[in-house]
Amino acid sequence: MYLTAHSSAGVLIAAKVVNPWLAFVLGFLSHYVLDMIPHGEENIFDKTYHRINYRNLTKALLIDFILLLIYIYFMMTKLEVNQPTLLAAVFGTILPDLIWGFYYLTKWKILKGLTLMHNKLHLLIKHKQLPLSYGLVIQSLTLIVFTLIAFSI
Repeated sequence: MYLTAHSSAGVLIAAKVVNPWLAFVLGFLSHYVLDMIPHGEENIFDKTYHRINYRNLTKALLIDFILLLIYIYFMMTKLEVNQPTLLAAVFGTILPDLIWGFYYLTKWKILKGLTLMHNKLHLLIKHKQLPLSYGLVIQSLTLIVFTLIAFSI
């Protein structure tokens, strides 16, 4: 799931939780729960499905990061929440993907366990590989629903 979709869970958590440490932990855990939902990119590094196109992957990551920054800025200016709590929750929601990416870049053994767990959770719910277009719909709905709920709390 893209960082922007994950961050919407952090926004929702921050709308309900005041303590930044608790918000961070809940955000971190929410990442793994959301990754269990099929979202169209589960096998991004599995070469049995496709070859890795690093140029397209880099473009997608850059676009996602820019959208993430815009979304967080918008939420910080429009939603009445404790901003440190919001940032902690959002950081918790994206940290597992940062760890995952850092592991693939460095192969640090200390990160291997979390990375393997992360990969397994993506495939915990058995399903056929979703087309990315379906995944984008699922992720967009996640973003919209969580954002609307955060504003209604």
